[in-house]
Parts: sequence; structure tokens; C-alpha cells
Amino acid sequence: KLNAAKRGGGLTPLSLDAEDAETGLKLDPASPAMAPSGQLDAQDRGRLLQESLDRLGEPCREIIELRYFGDLSYEEISATLQLNPKTVSSRLSKCLDKLEAVASRVFSREKNAANPV
Repeated sequence: KLNAAKRGGGLTPLSLDAEDAETGLKLDPASPAMAPSGQLDAQDRGRLLQESLDRLGEPCREIIELRYFGDLSYEEISATLQLNPKTVSSRLSKCLDKLEAVASRVFSREKNAANPV
């Protein structure tokens, strides 16, 4: 049994070309890729997020993009923008609050446009 465990635990391999004994259909494992509708939803969310960022104004957009799209630390952002790290922290917090408010309006406007009453 020890050798069987090393070779896969005695499990029978399953051919992806084999047919299911009950249905006669070929096995078709789920794709790891996102479904087309999920891809469209992700694209829409990305577009709406970009619109929200564009409405923020340059200072907020810049600090958010450096942190979340540039993946920079507070120290790296402070060096880039020539700001104190504590200033970066407080500015980022305020800008994220603004982004949340703007995004809420943008997303709800889009939702209302897609589902007119």
C-alpha cells in the first residue's frame, strides 16, 4: 500500500476523452476561464471604475494609481510625490473616501440606465 500511495494512492486515472457510463456524453471539465458574461461584467466594472477615477481630479487619481495600480508602498509614494509618509497616508484615506462617493454615483447611474423603471 505504501508504494500505491506514492504512485497516486491507488486512484484510477480518468480519461477526459472517456464517455460517462450513465449518459454516454464525454466528460467536459469546467473551464478555469471566466464565463463570457462574467468577462463583460468585469469589463463594465473596470470602465466604471476608470470613469470614477477620472472624475476625482489629478491629486487623488495620482495617489490612488500609485498605490493600487503601481503597487508602491507609502514610502515609495512619499518619495515620488515629495510628501511626508503620514501625509501620503491621510491623503490616500481621504481620496479613497472621495472615490467611494464618486463610484457610488457612477455605478448607480449606470444601474439605473440599464434598468429603467
